[in-house]
Amino acid sequence: MADYNLDSLGWFQFEHLCQTLLRAGHGAAIEIWGGSSDRGRDAYSPSPLRFPDPQVTNQGPFIFQAKFVSNSIYLGDKAATSLKKAVRAEAAEIRKRIGLKAWTKPRVYALMSNVVANEALRTDIQDILRPVLPDAKILILGSRELSRDLDRFESIRTAYPQILGLTDLRTLISDAVNTDVRNRSTMS
Repeated sequence: MADYNLDSLGWFQFEHLCQTLLRAGHGAAIEIWGGSSDRGRDAYSPSPLRFPDPQVTNQGPFIFQAKFVSNSIYLGDKAATSLKKAVRAEAAEIRKRIGLKAWTKPRVYALMSNVVANEALRTDIQDILRPVLPDAKILILGSRELSRDLDRFESIRTAYPQILGLTDLRTLISDAVNTDVRNRSTMS
């Protein structure tokens, strides 16, 4: 698995990337929302999906929420703290939406972030969300899981050249340079 520089995206591009990955994996079953009026749903599916395990169908509804932390690579533990703060704020908004009956409680709630999600962070986030989503399966897709998905979809990762690693850049350059010219330049 390659490491991608997801931090080079802003929140808007990160949200769009997450939505694109979901659509690539699940097609029209994923409704794309996003923006300031998404009511906590960057992507949504009322239908059954093969998510998170492509071999197992889970019943919907599914809610996918993207949370971007600026400069997460450089923040270290502070990135996790920032993400948990954002999740606490989101939990408060979920509570309001449920109270106003402006939100369908999901069976699966997936939080996608550019932060590396270790087990402790996953547990902390689940503990924050569990009181407002007691019956939902709560999943956290951190930068490693999103990188795995980017490995699967070359056309998506090359659409975001700012996230590419050295291996991808070599491949892009190799594909861009005529093979004949490349061969002549390396001949002795």
